[in-house]
Amino acid sequence: MERLFGHLKRPRQEPPAEAAEPVRRKPAAGARAKSIPGAPAAGDVHAVRLREDLWTAAYCHEVKADHRGIVRGRVEYLDLLSPTPPTAEQIAGIGFRDRRNGERWQSWVAGLGKTTGVTRIAVGVPAPSHAQPLPERIPGGQASDLKHLAGWHFPATP
Repeated sequence: MERLFGHLKRPRQEPPAEAAEPVRRKPAAGARAKSIPGAPAAGDVHAVRLREDLWTAAYCHEVKADHRGIVRGRVEYLDLLSPTPPTAEQIAGIGFRDRRNGERWQSWVAGLGKTTGVTRIAVGVPAPSHAQPLPERIPGGQASDLKHLAGWHFPATP
């Protein structure tokens, strides 16, 4: 070191270290949907995060435990796409969203109250009317599948 930098003047003592304060970054305003606590129930509406800048909502028609005791909710998408998490005020008067081929769709999903990106935003909401009867077959899955399944309903989703 002396050979390389010996020609430079050296300070008599080390300069004091500057006190650095940790930087805390707050999430962008409205980046998270405000969750309503409690067990899933019929009439609940859940915000579903499709990607960072796109949300939709799913209506829960009924809740029941399967033969293994796993609580599942029968859900259906509402006709809503939003760049921010939807609110209870936004879902008022919105009907259901069918698949892109025009068929009505519902699914039994587990984990509505425990899945990242799926947040309950309203309770006790009356079901919107629908011109089509219930689907003949209602598949089962996880609430985490709702993000992927939205592509069957909305053209601008992943």
